Parts: sequence; structure tokens; C-alpha cells
Amino acid sequence: MIENFEKIKNEIAKIILNSAAKTDPEHSKTTLEWLLKMKPDADEALQIAALAHDIERGFNGEEAIREKDWEKHFATYDEHKRYHANESARIISELLMKNNVDDEFVQRVSQLVKNHEVGGDEDENVLMDADSMSYMQSNFDYFLEMRGKNKTKIKLDYMYDRMTETGKQFGKDFYQECLNKLK
Repeated sequence: MIENFEKIKNEIAKIILNSAAKTDPEHSKTTLEWLLKMKPDADEALQIAALAHDIERGFNGEEAIREKDWEKHFATYDEHKRYHANESARIISELLMKNNVDDEFVQRVSQLVKNHEVGGDEDENVLMDADSMSYMQSNFDYFLEMRGKNKTKIKLDYMYDRMTETGKQFGKDFYQECLNKLK
């Protein structure tokens, strides 16, 4: 157990409140909730990663702008997402080091956040799935309002298609609800 767990969670929440995307604070919380539904024994590193996976959006406020018009800033969507994940990993690592968290814990959280968009090992996969679940629950309506039906359908399919088979079992009803909203 890390000494400053609650303090760090509160610092993450304060940073995410600065996001230009009004749904990001709720998205952070629901990502953790889904993570704990899918993996009730998730360790503190994985829980911190769930809360902080999009911290870059709140740190500088530009991520929401890039998310809306990523084509203006990056050659591909994957390049945009890689940048976002790496920046989020860098920011949470700095926050953890500032709070005197040991290097091993910092490296684990950083690795989880770096891979939250693409998955990898079991914990990276469950974080990716929780992120997708939270998107469908907390961000979909906002994204629909911001981007319109066509781009929202592409984003929805991206979030669902990247999920593991286990994640899709959790997400299939939410996915269908979102599809119905696009009709």
C-alpha cells in the first residue's frame, strides 16, 4: 500500500477537473468503477492508472481540442492516441515522484497508462476495456454532441472493437444502446 494513495487520487481528480472536456472527471471515476467490476482485486497501481489514464487532458487542456480535430495535428489517429498515452504517462509519473512514491510503482503506473489505448498484458487489457466501457457510459453523448453522428460512430466502433472478448461481454449492451442513439 502506498502511503499517499488518497492524496494522489485527490490530486488526479483536481487536475482532471481542468479538462476542456466536461465529461472527463466522470470518465475518470467510471473507468475506475468498471475496472473494479472487471478486476475486483486490482492493485493500487492499476487503480491509479485507471483514474489518471487521461490526465493529460486536464493538465494542459489541449487534448480535448486535439481529440476534436486530431487530423490537424497528427498523420493518423493511432499517432494521436500514442502521443496522448505517452503524455498522460509522463504527467502521472511526475505526480507520483513528487509524492515520493517508489520507482517500481511509478514505472508500473506509467506502463499501464502508456498502454491503456492498445492493451498488452492482462492488467493493460482490463484498463483498456474499462476505458472503453466508461467511454460508452460517460463520454458517448458528449462526443455525439461535439462530433456528430458519423465521427461518433467511428469512435464508438474503435472503442468497442479494441476491447478484449471479456470486455465485450461487459460492453455489448452499452454498445447497442449507443448504436440506438445514433439512429
